[in-house]
Amino acid sequence: MLESLKKLWGGILRKIDEGYGEEAVGLCRELIREKSPSGREAEVASLISGSMRKLGYDRVEIDEVGNVLGIIGGGEEISPIILFDGHMDTVGEGLLSNWRYDPYSAAIADGVIYGRGASDMKAGLAAMIVACPLIKEHLHNGRESIAMACVVHEEDCEGFGVKKIIERYGRPKYVILGEATNLTLAIGHRGRVELEIETKGRTAHGSNPGEGVNAIYRMIPVIQRIKAEEEAQLHPFLGYSSKSVNRIWCSPDEAPVVPDSCTMVLDRRILLGETRQSILSEGLRYLGDIDGEARIARRRITCYTGYSEVVEQFFPAWMLSPGDKIVETVRALLRFALKRDISISKWSFSTDGAYTAGVEGIPTIGFGPGEERHAHTPEDQVRKSDILEALKGYAALAIGLKGDGIK
Repeated sequence: MLESLKKLWGGILRKIDEGYGEEAVGLCRELIREKSPSGREAEVASLISGSMRKLGYDRVEIDEVGNVLGIIGGGEEISPIILFDGHMDTVGEGLLSNWRYDPYSAAIADGVIYGRGASDMKAGLAAMIVACPLIKEHLHNGRESIAMACVVHEEDCEGFGVKKIIERYGRPKYVILGEATNLTLAIGHRGRVELEIETKGRTAHGSNPGEGVNAIYRMIPVIQRIKAEEEAQLHPFLGYSSKSVNRIWCSPDEAPVVPDSCTMVLDRRILLGETRQSILSEGLRYLGDIDGEARIARRRITCYTGYSEVVEQFFPAWMLSPGDKIVETVRALLRFALKRDISISKWSFSTDGAYTAGVEGIPTIGFGPGEERHAHTPEDQVRKSDILEALKGYAALAIGLKGDGIK
């Protein structure tokens, strides 16, 4: 794998210097300028599909949920050797007064690009989109291919978009996630579950509360039990599990009515081995003898294409062993391309790897420009130089992991 890379590397660097590098930086800025909150990625999808065609992708398709898939090589039936994966959606910008620059201006200052999605993850997306065509002339014309998946709804339902890609096009040999890693090699993260706990009571008129049973009052000891339980599980690499009550509502939601239902959402970050059943048992423990129920939340995802689906909010933890062959191979390829040692890391947040690795068991690694600490903040930013380094890294991985399909 490394030998193939060494033979071709001089030509790849020339292409980057002669225009592909600036193409990646320019595309990143264009992507930032287009707002793309979850469910409203249409304009970014159009921009990306146009860029892919201009860059020479052999096939560009937009599926029923709005994912954009670009394919290099392959025939009519395609199961890619490598699937590059990045999401098109971002979170909102929040209060504009908190931003140093307009979050959709893609302003540049001292070699840094600022804007919503710069780190999470329009820089990584742009670098991956531009990297794939760099090796096009070196691919055989058989059925083997590499693919670039630009997916929808990752921010509110990680794995949703890439699941649709894999179901339609087949299981890749490797998945490369372009989420921000500060150009380190990420090999896993904790999982995420939205656990709903509901307490039940009995309605009454607000003028006669004693005739009802207030479900909000019944929720108070449940929250107190959650808060009092400070002990968390520890994984030596992934870190501590965690929990946080992030939402609460009642029904009927009317001022003159004693509510007979109160529901809260517990954001639970889980470790390897924690299952749906173990999380549900935890919820029932918090309820104790209080009338109510615990369940994994189900959320309706509505795509910009009009497609709609209810999806369970359970996203498992995953990790590769630092000693796995794929990890050692990727480190060697990146070390050659970037001329430095490559640190092993993990994400604190959840990614599409929860599906590709956590559910499907596909060898999945993460490498991307930008720092996780800037994601979802008014300091969202990425260094231009990191986009160029990421571009080199992705090209090296495409060549090295493709291996037997390289001339």
